[in-house]
Amino acid sequence: MFTIPEPNEPEYFLSSFPRDAFPVYEWTERPATLPGEAWTTETTHRDGQQGGLPLSTEQSLKIYDILCRFTGESGAIRQAEFFVYRPSDRAALQGALERYRGGAPIEPTTWIRATAKDVVLIGSLGVRETGMLASASDYHTFHKFKPGGRNQAAQTYLEALKMTLDAGIRPRLHLEDATRAPMDFMRPFIENAQEISAAYGPELRPKFRICDTMGLGLAGGCKLPDGYTQRLRRHQRYFSRQRRTHG
Repeated sequence: MFTIPEPNEPEYFLSSFPRDAFPVYEWTERPATLPGEAWTTETTHRDGQQGGLPLSTEQSLKIYDILCRFTGESGAIRQAEFFVYRPSDRAALQGALERYRGGAPIEPTTWIRATAKDVVLIGSLGVRETGMLASASDYHTFHKFKPGGRNQAAQTYLEALKMTLDAGIRPRLHLEDATRAPMDFMRPFIENAQEISAAYGPELRPKFRICDTMGLGLAGGCKLPDGYTQRLRRHQRYFSRQRRTHG
C-alpha cells in the first residue's frame, strides 16, 4: 500500500487562503486578458427581496452594516442597489446614504425600470447613480411592450436615460437577457446611449451591465448567442471600465 505522510501540523495553505483576508491567486503566469481589478455590486436589497419576503427598513440597514464591515477597506464591494417602490425601501436607502456620507465604504445606488415614470421616483433621493432595467432580447422587446419591437423598447430606454442625465444622476444600464439578445439591437443601442450622454461629461458617462440573466452563457470558444466571453469581447470596443457583468 502507498504511505500517506502524517504532518506535525495541518496544511491550510495560508498564503492562498489567509484567515483575515480574501483568498489570493498566486499565478504561475498571469493571463494577459485578466483585468487589473474587479469588484462586486451588492444586490441583496434588490433581487434578494424578489425571491422571498420583503425586507423591513431595519433588516435592510442591518444587512448594509454587515456588508460594510465585511468589505472594510478592501474595495471588494463598492456599491449597493436599492429598490425605491415602497416607503420602507426609500427609508432604508436614506439610512444607507447617511452612513455612506459618514464614511461607510459601500455607495448606495437605486434600481429602477428604464421608464420616464420610474425616473421621476429618484430625482430627489440624493443618489449619484442608478441602475436601469433595459431588457435587450427579443423575448422582452417584442413581448413586454405594446405593440412591441426593438425600436419601441430602445426609444423608451433612451428617453429615461436622458431624463436621468438631466437629473444629474449617472445611469447604469442593465441589459438583461443579453445572452439571448441580438447584436443588431445591442450595438446601436449602446452607441445611441453613448452619443446622448457625451454632452454631459465623463462624470455621468453611463455604465452598461451585460446580464446573463438565464445563467446559460459559456466561456471559451462557444459561438453566439451562448458564447458569453465572445460577447464581452465584441462589446470591448464600445466600453471597458463602463462594462459590468452579471450572472
